[in-house]
Amino acid sequence: MVIRPCADLTNEDPGVRSILCFGTAEQTRNLISLVHFRSRGPFNDAMVPQGAACASFVSYAAGMVENAPPDTAFVGPSDPTGNYWFPEDCLSLAIPITVARRMADDLQSSFIMKRPAVAYPRQRLKLRS
Repeated sequence: MVIRPCADLTNEDPGVRSILCFGTAEQTRNLISLVHFRSRGPFNDAMVPQGAACASFVSYAAGMVENAPPDTAFVGPSDPTGNYWFPEDCLSLAIPITVARRMADDLQSSFIMKRPAVAYPRQRLKLRS
């Protein structure tokens, strides 16, 4: 895993296999919706598989696990043993580079840009506890 800015990535960069994002639940939901923007079905484009945090961060999306479905983004970590070190209000989203490029192409047409108040509402309904 190499940590570097995405701004300097080019289509000719052969070494990039996936991108890992960390965010709040709201940010992750918005990214997952962008993953599904061109989807033909609701079930296979994003998954929350069980496994070690390193698998959900790197191995699944980078195609390093034999049975991991290709072109699928992975939400994580689902392994509760990471609860002591992973922030309680964060999720990860590991995105294969082919999917990330598709998401970048779709961004301007997506609800994130066309309806930002839906993606990031200023006012929210409060649930009763």
